[in-house]
Amino acid sequence: MVYVANPNSNNVSIINLKTKKVENIAANKSPLGIKYHKIFNKIVVSNWYDDTITIIDQDKKEKKTIKVGKSPAGVDIHPTTGQIVVANRDSNTVNIIEDLNKKIISTIKVQKSPFGVFFSSDGKKLYVSNVQSNSISVIDFKQRKIIKNFKVQEWPYQVSIFSENNEIFVSNQRDDSISILDLQTYQLKNKISNVCGYPEGLNINKRLNLIIIACWFDNEVVILNLRNKKVIKKIEVCEGPRSFGKFVID
Repeated sequence: MVYVANPNSNNVSIINLKTKKVENIAANKSPLGIKYHKIFNKIVVSNWYDDTITIIDQDKKEKKTIKVGKSPAGVDIHPTTGQIVVANRDSNTVNIIEDLNKKIISTIKVQKSPFGVFFSSDGKKLYVSNVQSNSISVIDFKQRKIIKNFKVQEWPYQVSIFSENNEIFVSNQRDDSISILDLQTYQLKNKISNVCGYPEGLNINKRLNLIIIACWFDNEVVILNLRNKKVIKKIEVCEGPRSFGKFVID
């Protein structure tokens, strides 16, 4: 399955790759961030223009809308508890939502213009990209507090983790670059410069040994080798690709 947020249509598309059938489910105004959790069989989508998220329970065929902070963007779901997190760009906060009662249980103040959120594989840490602070906040999820803010390049949008190689990848939109940092020390290990125009969406595929980057201003997807960081291929796509969130399936 492929899950797509459609901001101009105010809905979510669920695409069955085997049957090629598409199911469209109404969301709220301008859905942007999206996350599907296989274990809980739920879709969470952030609705940029009305400051809400929509939770779609595919087992119960139910939808629930929750008011969050201003301009919600990235969303993620805790790998074991099912708790939902959302980055609110214009509130400079991250909301934590308890899935059982669908209420906000905690709000964490971060730096300026948080956009992306990404859990570590064990759910112990939450990484937040703060676009206008040029930084990443690392949150101890159990303690609900920031344990580290570290600088990257200009306008970071998305974070992906390659734990086997102890690396964090960050797409820097206005710097046209990818930062590669040490997962333990958060020190810069490497930087891929001039990767493309306005890189935003960034995912890794461990099975195929690839880094996949959606380049908003170049209308292309750039594919790099995960090990040596060299460009393998550039694929021309339609105008304005962003692909924010988890858009590559391992």
